Amino acid sequence: MKLHVLVLLVGILVLAGCQDSHPCNDEVDRGNRDDCFFEAAQEGLNTTLCGKIKNDEWEQSCLADIAVANNDLAACTLIKGPAQDYCVAKVAIASDDFTICNDIEQVYWSDICNKDIALQSNDSTSCVKISTMEAQDSCYRTVAQSVNDGRLCDFVTDDFQGDYCKRTIAIATGNTSLCEDTVDILVGDVCLLKIAIEKQDFDICGDISYLTVRRDCARRVNESIFKS
Repeated sequence: MKLHVLVLLVGILVLAGCQDSHPCNDEVDRGNRDDCFFEAAQEGLNTTLCGKIKNDEWEQSCLADIAVANNDLAACTLIKGPAQDYCVAKVAIASDDFTICNDIEQVYWSDICNKDIALQSNDSTSCVKISTMEAQDSCYRTVAQSVNDGRLCDFVTDDFQGDYCKRTIAIATGNTSLCEDTVDILVGDVCLLKIAIEKQDFDICGDISYLTVRRDCARRVNESIFKS
């Protein structure tokens, strides 16, 4: 009986020794050892190795990266600290599901989640959920220009950015009404000028407000027709 117990104890010690024989254990410096386990865990998607990291934040980051790699939202919810929001955001983006962004507490990751999904799907629905006006404007403008939808430019609160949005789409689509919808008259005039030259249409020049730009438009349209 004693012999069986002794054999069992030896087996347990041998097994424990095997489990602790990972090359990262040879690192004397704690920081280097944690870094070694982190890299090994990521390479093999091995959460057990994450558990060997002594730094709590690094351990949670390690678990988060593996959850993201596996697109595992359930695993994200088990992560503690700031790494959880990072994990949820990345899985939401990979899943192209902006509703998951609602579960994120940190504004930073919530904004990234909503904006990235809007841009990759060319769908402005989640732009409104972005907290800062500057980032929200950028979201609407980028999607608007990607799908050439001038109506989305109206959601841009900054007049300069809104005009730039309409001008870009107007020139790309030849839509002169968008040029005339700009807040800055000069921006609209230059917009009309470019379309007039592209279409070689003198009539469009007549819609330009500033006389100098209108004359320049007629001259350049004439040159364009002559060259062609």
